[in-house]
Formats: sequence, structure tokens, C-alpha cells
Amino acid sequence: MKRLSPVLAIIALILAVLTLSNCTTTPKETPSEAPVEVTTQEEAAAEAEAVPEAPVEQERVSELEGSTWIVETIRGNAVVAAEEPPTIEFLANGRLAGNASCNRILGTYEEGTAPGELVLNLAGTTMKMCPDEVMKQEQDILGLLPEINAYELDGDALHLKSGGEVVVVARRA
Repeated sequence: MKRLSPVLAIIALILAVLTLSNCTTTPKETPSEAPVEVTTQEEAAAEAEAVPEAPVEQERVSELEGSTWIVETIRGNAVVAAEEPPTIEFLANGRLAGNASCNRILGTYEEGTAPGELVLNLAGTTMKMCPDEVMKQEQDILGLLPEINAYELDGDALHLKSGGEVVVVARRA
């Protein structure tokens, strides 16, 4: 059996001492000796009525949140029929999802402080291949979404705008 060199033995001993010196124990906590108060339902209700409610700040809820839209036209041209129609879904917490004609899209949206302001940010898409005309339409949609800076609701129609021009028209799903 081989023996450790004296230098290695000393280093191992120093490391062991340093490791053990960093170990500490925490004293066990004991439960409080304070008596437990029992409150009846009537007393709790009376206390709740006596405490004024703090004003609750209402979070601004988007008028688009929770809505799904089927794209009908892109720059005035009717959408090409695809396996799945292009859709835009405005989800909770500013999340964006949908279908760009062939592939699923994910991203975020944010409404501005002025009515009708809108920013769409694409985070990614799936990578399926589809027929050429569908892929061209998808590229058009993917190129337009980041350019959109405004929207307008007109009944069941959503008009997405870029520079004041309506570039996408969609109907509520």
C-alpha cells in the first residue's frame, strides 16, 4: 500500500480543519409561551367591518387581452387558404401567440398610454415547411407584426396599423 507524501497529508489535514471550522449548529427554537386567542365568527366579522378597506389599485386591463383574431387581409390582399388560418392571440400578462399561416408564433404585446397604441414583439416561431405561397404569406405576416404601432377595433374587426396605414385586418374568432 502506498503512503501519502507528508506534504499531501498536511494539506488534507488543513482542509479538513477548515471545513469543520465552518460548520455551526443552530439552537432549536422553542414555541412561544403566549396564550392562543380564540375568536368567534361574530367577533371576526365585527373586526372586519371596523377596519376600513384599503383602496385597491386597479391594474389596467387591455381591451385586447383574452381575444383571438383570424387574419383576413394583409396589405389589402385576401389571405391564402392554408391548413390553419393565420391567427393572433392576445393572452394574459402581455403574451402574444398565434399562427403565421404555417408556423406558431410567440411573443409579447404592449398597449401604449394613448388609446390605440400597440407594440408587438416576436420572440420566436416554430420551423415547419409549407407550400411556397403559404410560406410567402407567413413571411409577409412575420415582417409586418414588428412594424405595427397602432390598432383600431371596429365591431368584430381588428385593424392593425403601421404608420397610420391599415396593414392587417382580422375578425374575432
